[in-house]
Amino acid sequence: MVYELRNVLDEIVSNSFPELKKQKINLKYEKLSEYLFNFGGTMNHYWISVESTLKKASKKLIQGGIAHELCHIVNDMNLSKYMKRNDLKLYKKNSRYRQMDERHNDLQVILRGYGIHLIELIKKCSKENEGLTVEEVKTLLKR
Repeated sequence: MVYELRNVLDEIVSNSFPELKKQKINLKYEKLSEYLFNFGGTMNHYWISVESTLKKASKKLIQGGIAHELCHIVNDMNLSKYMKRNDLKLYKKNSRYRQMDERHNDLQVILRGYGIHLIELIKKCSKENEGLTVEEVKTLLKR
């Protein structure tokens, strides 16, 4: 089943991301070269891309990916222009920094109520996953 990305986004923002209710965020399916989900943008406008091969993925997987990217957006919104530039450089060049950033975002996804959804995402991208493992998420959800 192909899910309407806007409906999924609106539901997640309404339930768990009140600080993004007035933020403009565009979504689209597209062919991505490296990741299943990606985000970008500026202070006034953000976008989330979803790998086009996920059009028939489970709703939980789509929700987990969008929630994860929304955590990136929230973090990005809290950085100055100078800090954003340095954050992006470090993310691209330093694998340890990237891993810590991804793990931090995964924790935020869990805290916002999308841990089960995150597990679906991690299972799908297990080879390139730099965040928490399925076992770590399950352990955190038990607490």
